[in-house]
Amino acid sequence: EYYYRIVSLANNVIQTSGGNNAVPETDGGRKVLGQAKASRAYAYWYLAQLFQKSYDPTQPILPYYDGETINTAKVPASQIYGLIISDLTDAISLLDGYVRTDKSKIDKTVAQGLLAYVYAGMGNYADAKTMADAVISAGYPLTTEGELCFPGSGSGFNNVNTPSWVWGFDLTEDLGH
Repeated sequence: EYYYRIVSLANNVIQTSGGNNAVPETDGGRKVLGQAKASRAYAYWYLAQLFQKSYDPTQPILPYYDGETINTAKVPASQIYGLIISDLTDAISLLDGYVRTDKSKIDKTVAQGLLAYVYAGMGNYADAKTMADAVISAGYPLTTEGELCFPGSGSGFNNVNTPSWVWGFDLTEDLGH
């Protein structure tokens, strides 16, 4: 339900922003549309992982809804992956130049990281490497052995401010969750 809610909300934002083929003229409009497309791609990517053991482009896996086209029957994975790749490619372009204020926001690098995962999941390792290299060169180095081996040090997986973390939210007791 979580991922379908993200798809629905992203579709609402995309339609409000002019639709799937919109090209906003303002920086704010590009940011909003880019983040919405990356969010929809993120949700569909994780849904695809839940409903398909390994990439098979012909296997019907999920209903398709891009805000304009609704297909409640399962469609082939190739159609879902086509939307994911299109959304992330658009998001990378739309978010170019956007500088976020914290790691909880989606920026170009987050979209590139997600696209690297998608390409790897499809077995397209050359494009996955290209996207992963873009993330690393944007200032997100690989997690070091020390960061992984000493979790109590406030680094690695215990701290969203670890340099290798591209996207995340700092969950603290102050949030009351």
